[in-house]
Amino acid sequence: MEPKIFLGPMSKNIVDTVIEYSNSVKLPFTFIPSRRQVEYNGGYVNNWTTKEFVNYVKKKGKYTILKKKNVAVLILKKQKNKLKKNLKH
Repeated sequence: MEPKIFLGPMSKNIVDTVIEYSNSVKLPFTFIPSRRQVEYNGGYVNNWTTKEFVNYVKKKGKYTILKKKNVAVLILKKQKNKLKKNLKH
């Protein structure tokens, strides 16, 4: 299933809540952390390094996806173009 919901991990509580909800409804949610939220030497969200954040999400989330912000933008543009094409027919 292609992801349709993209979220920035603003706090550990948000990350945990999204993972819990995603697991319960079996719906993929995608985290798109900014460079400062999750950073190689510790970001402002839970002081997670990139490696720690990836490991945390992969360990807890069955349906949770991780993407870079620019990749998420490309996915959303693709979905928008597909929708426009379908509406024309």
